[in-house]
Amino acid sequence: MTPEFNPLVSVVIPVYNGATLLAKAIESALKQTYRNIEIIVVDDGSSDSGATKAVIESYIPLIRSFTKLNGGVASALNLGVQEASGSFVSWLSHDDEYLPGKIQSQIDVLAERGVNCVVYSGYHMINAEGEIIRTINPAELMMPEKLEDSLYPLMRMLIHGCALLIPREAFLRIGMFDESRIHTQDYALWLEMFRAYGLVYDRNIMTLSRVHKHQSSRTIQGRIGEGDALWISFLGKLTVDEMTRMSGSEPEFYREMAKLLSLTPYRKAYANALSLEANAWKRLLTNDPSATVFHQIRFPVLGGSQCPSSSFNSIQILRLFFHVLSREGVKETMRLTLLQIDQCIKRWYLGRE
Repeated sequence: MTPEFNPLVSVVIPVYNGATLLAKAIESALKQTYRNIEIIVVDDGSSDSGATKAVIESYIPLIRSFTKLNGGVASALNLGVQEASGSFVSWLSHDDEYLPGKIQSQIDVLAERGVNCVVYSGYHMINAEGEIIRTINPAELMMPEKLEDSLYPLMRMLIHGCALLIPREAFLRIGMFDESRIHTQDYALWLEMFRAYGLVYDRNIMTLSRVHKHQSSRTIQGRIGEGDALWISFLGKLTVDEMTRMSGSEPEFYREMAKLLSLTPYRKAYANALSLEANAWKRLLTNDPSATVFHQIRFPVLGGSQCPSSSFNSIQILRLFFHVLSREGVKETMRLTLLQIDQCIKRWYLGRE
């Protein structure tokens, strides 16, 4: 970090009935090696007979605190951001923790890159006792060129809100958290924010995300429905250029998203991705199949030339036709037919040598 780049960072900690773990979160913020920080704790109307309030008061004047009527984590975060004095905001859930170098590492990345953007990193998942049980490392899950794509990490569900460092002006320019959302208030905001500010990757993993039976994502109803709606909305908002940048083509993007969503409980979003993929392939057939199919399907270059003849175009179109049908149900029959067509393609290439 250069001596000239020493911005104030506001660590915002929203809490509701969090007396058991709140002190650990506050301590982890106080132990940051980067010293130019302020810690803001927002009590979202806790109803635990003053237990959370007592923990907060025990840290005054080392922290700033605010109390509000219960309105959900989004409303608590919004108040914290509004009251923040820092140029950058770092969200810390009351049941999570930072390793001591979290803020310093991300400030160093900003100083090196010289950009006003959102910094993100991976995170460690810990159990109730604070032991690391899993590490989410984007560098191991994405190609290097995708790490700083403005949307790709988000669309791969690799963004953890507490592992970010965000310019405060981004909230003022893009907007605040949607207080009507209980589970997806963060991801709903990230799409537009990352589009506008971009992402820079910090390889150091300094955020500890605690998994425990009392966390709100496990106890509040409606998580799946809200998640389905979020991902269906995302798939409808992305441009063809954004999808092509991330996955090479629109249908390939939808194929990848369907595969990812199939691993989640968001069945409606999964079905929506499958439908969008099939429609994308159909549009290719309708528009200009002879010009576009060759670029949308990767074929092995066996004969040294990638210039298809008109007869080869017909084989490509036929293969694409069966590919679309295979997405709509008759998978085993289509699989065998595709294998036969692939063999024809290879014979055609080999016959040209």
